[in-house]
Amino acid sequence: MKSITLKTAQNVTIQYELASLVERAIGKFIDILIFLCFVYLYLVLISFDYETTNFFMVFIPIVFFIISQILQEYLWSGQTIGKRVMNIQVMREDCQEIDMRSVSIRAAFLFVDLFLSWGMVAAISIISSSKQMRIGDSAAKMMVVKTKQSTHFSLENIRNIQSQEQINIQYPQIIKLREEEILLIRETLNRYLKYKNIAHQKSLNDMVAIVENIVGHRKKQMSKTDFLKTVIRDYVIITR
Repeated sequence: MKSITLKTAQNVTIQYELASLVERAIGKFIDILIFLCFVYLYLVLISFDYETTNFFMVFIPIVFFIISQILQEYLWSGQTIGKRVMNIQVMREDCQEIDMRSVSIRAAFLFVDLFLSWGMVAAISIISSSKQMRIGDSAAKMMVVKTKQSTHFSLENIRNIQSQEQINIQYPQIIKLREEEILLIRETLNRYLKYKNIAHQKSLNDMVAIVENIVGHRKKQMSKTDFLKTVIRDYVIITR
């Protein structure tokens, strides 16, 4: 499996495992299949006459599909339904937060990468690129990586810690959060640990769901409290 090393604005070096062509293709197939199911149901509801099909009736669903991809990747931190199933996600090369401009540029190139070439342009680009990027990825300066991986970090200012050993970060995407948000996570956790009532249990559950949506799902054997403690620890290590 190919991997890539990136440096964040916090001077953190992160190694990501790149998503393979097969993983990306399956994820996109799932997205298209789900979208086509919705289109079919809509056409059935309006009693669409298939004999009147023309170029625009094919073009318009493609446009709506691309819009749906943009919205999903922007709202779900670089993921769509298909990408979630395959445990992969889109991220910027500079490790900054996903923005509307980047995902829009990337999605716009689906016309060339996928639809006009039946995916051949995307496949050739991904195979031939050292970063496994299709044309849209390169134009938007984004890449597709795996979300479930054992990632190692090294900080230039942490060489004297733990005898220069690499630190194993379980949830590298926690770097997307601001310090105030981490403090809110800690406060929610502390309140639950101090007052284990129904209200604080609900707050804990809600917070875990929000954090999982950003950093990925917690391990099955990990409790919710340990999960929040881990992401807080990861954030402290990354940003110290």
